[in-house]
Amino acid sequence: MMLKSLLSFSFLSFIIIFCSASNVIFKENQISTETTIGSFNQSIKLIEMAKGSDTVLPPAVFKIDTILRIEQSGCYGKCEVYELNILNDGTAIWNGFQHTRLKGLNVARIERGEINELMMLASTNSILNGPEIYPDKNAYIADFPNKKITIKNTAKVKSIEINNSPSPDLKKLISKIEFVVDHLEWKNISN
Repeated sequence: MMLKSLLSFSFLSFIIIFCSASNVIFKENQISTETTIGSFNQSIKLIEMAKGSDTVLPPAVFKIDTILRIEQSGCYGKCEVYELNILNDGTAIWNGFQHTRLKGLNVARIERGEINELMMLASTNSILNGPEIYPDKNAYIADFPNKKITIKNTAKVKSIEINNSPSPDLKKLISKIEFVVDHLEWKNISN
């Protein structure tokens, strides 16, 4: 019955628009509903549009969110400077600023199994309940790049700053992320 109802509404078109700062709204004929979904400084607008119908459908609910984010700063040498966002739907967004193989804004898809493995590694007790800064400020090395990793799972959001000497579990997570990123088919969308 549900499938038959969905098929009868073939005139509907669903559009997902990724927006960062702008509020874009499209309206067509009689029905236009909007659901805003946010993650960090990005928002996604889901707009349902119908052509010439007075039928009101229940709103569709999507929860697309950033689950892993890495920001790496520069150093006195040629260290990579980039941002990487991994969304729960498998979208990977890389923004390479300096000394990176991938320049500018790039997108790729990560397989569901890889997402699950990354989140399992990121959700270990030693990472979620461990220190927020590696190492303590006494062992900070000025010339090293700093990495900020933000992990968002159902339990909490955890941000970790790493200058050097991360825990073994963090090393394992970083290595896995680097492996996955290096083996994706990236598409450049801006330089």
